[in-house]
Amino acid sequence: MLLCLRQIELLLPDEGIFMRANCLLMCLLGLSLTPAGVQAQSLPSKPSRELKVYIKQPNGELLLVPHEYSVQDTEHEGMSRSANRWNTAVMLRLPGAKSTIRLKEGDAFEVWAELPKKIDPRRIELLKFETRGQQRVTYISAFGARSSEGHWNTLPFRAWQNLDGKWLLEPTIQPLSGEYCFTLPSGNEHFCFGMDKK
Repeated sequence: MLLCLRQIELLLPDEGIFMRANCLLMCLLGLSLTPAGVQAQSLPSKPSRELKVYIKQPNGELLLVPHEYSVQDTEHEGMSRSANRWNTAVMLRLPGAKSTIRLKEGDAFEVWAELPKKIDPRRIELLKFETRGQQRVTYISAFGARSSEGHWNTLPFRAWQNLDGKWLLEPTIQPLSGEYCFTLPSGNEHFCFGMDKK
């Protein structure tokens, strides 16, 4: 919140009270005040028809997890107008405060995926998101970071293949309450679920 207020004061030192209130409202709703916020109008990439993710239900049936699409944005801190890895973070935004797939914290669950041979399961990431207003956000890297540096807010998981060719994606740390998404690091397509407190 302090970051947003600093940005408002920096960007609008001479504007009237109406403009300041307008920008404060945008900040509270989680909208970006930076030029990168324009990316939110970009169209989603085509869905990976070959990549499917399922949650195994108590009755043994596999529930297909729907595709969701993020937009990439940046968040800037400090008085400098130039972005660098020390004052700017790259983030992803997903519409909606919660995923439609809900699980209970502490319950055993299984996530299965159908992967084409060209996708190595080690390329998939399990990202943790936080709810901010009517959207979910996560910070993935410093501005200008190389892809080899990896992403922030990821949870480790093991991948096991069964005889049918499906992969069991098993987190090695029990996820706490929150929002999570399996995703390929090179795209904006996500397969999300949420953990609720019991």
